[in-house]
Amino acid sequence: MSEIFRALSDQIYRTTDHHKFVRGEVVGQLKSHPELYEGYVPMAYDDYLKNISK
Repeated sequence: MSEIFRALSDQIYRTTDHHKFVRGEVVGQLKSHPELYEGYVPMAYDDYLKNISK
Protein backbone atom coordinates (compact mmCIF):
# COMPACT_ATOMS: atom_id res chain seq x y z
CA MET A 1 0.00 0.00 0.00
CA SER A 2 2.93 2.35 0.43
CA GLU A 3 3.10 2.74 -3.35
CA ILE A 4 -0.21 4.62 -3.18
CA PHE A 5 1.22 7.13 -0.72
CA ARG A 6 4.43 7.41 -2.72
CA ALA A 7 2.34 8.20 -5.80
CA LEU A 8 0.32 10.81 -3.92
CA SER A 9 3.50 12.36 -2.57
CA ASP A 10 4.93 12.47 -6.07
CA GLN A 11 1.82 14.18 -7.44
CA ILE A 12 1.58 16.72 -4.61
CA TYR A 13 5.27 17.44 -3.89
CA ARG A 14 6.95 16.19 -7.09
CA THR A 15 8.93 13.72 -5.00
CA THR A 16 8.15 10.46 -3.24
CA ASP A 17 10.17 11.55 -0.21
CA HIS A 18 7.12 12.80 1.69
CA HIS A 19 5.11 9.56 1.52
CA LYS A 20 5.14 9.06 5.31
CA PHE A 21 3.78 12.55 5.88
CA VAL A 22 1.08 12.02 3.22
CA ARG A 23 0.10 8.68 4.81
CA GLY A 24 -0.20 10.35 8.22
CA GLU A 25 -2.37 13.13 6.84
CA VAL A 26 -4.67 10.69 5.04
CA VAL A 27 -5.01 8.45 8.08
CA GLY A 28 -5.69 11.47 10.27
CA GLN A 29 -8.43 12.67 7.94
CA LEU A 30 -10.02 9.22 7.83
CA LYS A 31 -9.92 8.95 11.64
CA SER A 32 -11.38 12.42 12.11
CA HIS A 33 -14.34 11.89 9.79
CA PRO A 34 -15.36 8.23 9.65
CA GLU A 35 -18.93 9.20 8.78
CA LEU A 36 -17.70 10.50 5.43
CA TYR A 37 -15.53 7.55 4.46
CA GLU A 38 -16.57 4.31 6.16
CA GLY A 39 -19.06 3.43 3.42
CA TYR A 40 -16.24 3.33 0.87
CA VAL A 41 -13.87 0.85 2.50
CA PRO A 42 -14.03 -2.87 1.71
CA MET A 43 -13.80 -4.10 5.33
CA ALA A 44 -14.46 -3.06 8.91
CA TYR A 45 -13.42 0.59 9.17
CA ASP A 46 -11.15 0.12 12.20
CA ASP A 47 -9.38 -2.77 10.47
CA TYR A 48 -8.91 -0.65 7.36
CA LEU A 49 -7.39 2.20 9.37
CA LYS A 50 -5.10 -0.25 11.13
CA ASN A 51 -3.96 -1.69 7.79
CA ILE A 52 -3.22 1.61 6.07
CA SER A 53 -1.49 3.03 9.14
CA LYS A 54 1.34 0.50 8.81
